[in-house]
Amino acid sequence: MGSVLGKVLVTGCSGLVGTHVVQKLLAKNYAVVGIDIAPMKVNIDDNRFHYASNDLRESSEVDIMFETYNFDGVINCFGIKGSPIRAKESPLDFLEPSIKVNTNIIENSHKHNCWLVFMSSVGVYEPAEEFVEDTVWKTLPSPNDWFPSWSKRIPELYLEAHKVQHGYDRWTIVRPAN
Repeated sequence: MGSVLGKVLVTGCSGLVGTHVVQKLLAKNYAVVGIDIAPMKVNIDDNRFHYASNDLRESSEVDIMFETYNFDGVINCFGIKGSPIRAKESPLDFLEPSIKVNTNIIENSHKHNCWLVFMSSVGVYEPAEEFVEDTVWKTLPSPNDWFPSWSKRIPELYLEAHKVQHGYDRWTIVRPAN
C-alpha cells in the first residue's frame, strides 16, 4: 500500500458527504481524522482513520486538535441538517454553529498553513436554471433558503478576507448541489 500521503481532517465526517470523503481519502492512502458531533453511521475499520466526537464551536478545542494532529489539509464538510420550515422558525440554529465552527476551522487552517476545502452550498446562489460562479456575490439567495445560505456565504467571505488581509490563499470553495 505504500506510505501515507498526508494527514487530513474531515469535519462532518458522519454526514452524507463527509462519509464518502473519508472513504475516498482512505482509498487514496491518506491518514484521516474525522470529527463530528454526531456518531459515525458507518463502521470504518482502518488504522489510518481516527474518529472523535467534538463540538467545533469551542475554539480552544479546535486549537488543540490542530496542534495535536498537524494536518496537511482540511476538508470542511460541516453542515447543519434542516428544512426550510426549521430555517424559517429557528434561524440561529443555522447561523450560530456555522459561523463559529467555520471561523475556528478557517483561522486554524490559516495559522497552520493547511490547505482547506470549504464545502459550501449551491443555496448561496440566486435561484436560477444555471448557476454561474462569478455571479454569486452580485445576487441574493432565495428567501426560502435565506438563513442556511448566509451560514455558508459568511464563511466564504471570511476566507476572502483572510486572503486580502493575510495572503492566505491555500483554500478552495466547493458548492455541491443535489
